[in-house]
Amino acid sequence: IGDELAAVHKILLNTLESEFAQVLILPGDQAIYFAATDESIPTSQIGTLKHRYDQYRIQLPTFHPAMFITLYDSLRITSFREQLHKSQIERVNNDFKPIAYIFDFLVWYKRDHGDTKILSFYLSTLTVRIFVGMLILIVVFAGILRWVRISAKWRILTATVAVGFATMVFQFVLLLALQMFYGYIYSWLAAAMAAFMAGMSLASAIVARRMSLWRTTRALQAYVFIVVLFSLLLLPLATFVNRHLYFPGFMVVIFCAGGVSGGCFPLLCRRYQEISDSSDFGGIYAADIIGGAGAALLLCTFLIPLVGMQQTLFAASAVVLSGLLLIGER
Repeated sequence: IGDELAAVHKILLNTLESEFAQVLILPGDQAIYFAATDESIPTSQIGTLKHRYDQYRIQLPTFHPAMFITLYDSLRITSFREQLHKSQIERVNNDFKPIAYIFDFLVWYKRDHGDTKILSFYLSTLTVRIFVGMLILIVVFAGILRWVRISAKWRILTATVAVGFATMVFQFVLLLALQMFYGYIYSWLAAAMAAFMAGMSLASAIVARRMSLWRTTRALQAYVFIVVLFSLLLLPLATFVNRHLYFPGFMVVIFCAGGVSGGCFPLLCRRYQEISDSSDFGGIYAADIIGGAGAALLLCTFLIPLVGMQQTLFAASAVVLSGLLLIGER
């Protein structure tokens, strides 16, 4: 098998071995995995398999115990496992970091395009340390932009892109977490989207009504800082609520996430109006959509599969922190 398909099988093997005491693989056109907590259960010993077949009095019209020797070829089983162990992949696939998706994509990409060397290089070299370094560079770059001569209008638009990015991250992470915790129930997904949008609209209405009493820049900086904190705490909060408050509590978390995101928009619009002397908010809306589109593209194809949900939320907090640094008086 090719390196990409070997990586998929190695990740699956790593994942099963992290939970089960014994894993047996039967290679073939479709490899079959047997896993058990008792090491004596999965076996490739022909005598043991024949004894179990007779013991449980299994009667199959198209199978005879003599066929075990072709299915459980010890040489094929051993060589297949040795080939997997040559792979350097040590990652484990789980709900919060579905890394197998990326290598499944590489298998498809190689089949259709023939060469995955560049993609494989980036995937094998991307570590959490490099990822954190990238986030630090984003924040430092935003800090530099904060003090160079860039118009306040463009800085507000850039901050809006950051908020739009975080909003889409919240939506994706919470919807994926909802499916992990409660299953693929379409009506619940619809309820989650409705709760998120309701939170956005209510927070936006409240802030729009009260912001005349606030100093716009300070209020905006405070609100964006709340977004940063919320992005750092979102996944632990969602996990805690799932364990103790179940589905209604999870809906409240989704509602609050929408509120945290939606409350920024009227403040951004007002600040944009103050510095541009214009009531044309098309630029603000476009910047928000660009941030959301960029997040949607990065989340499914890169961030969540490679670095996991929590690190993706760290990325959102770094991007929003960059936006916070760009908001100022001048």
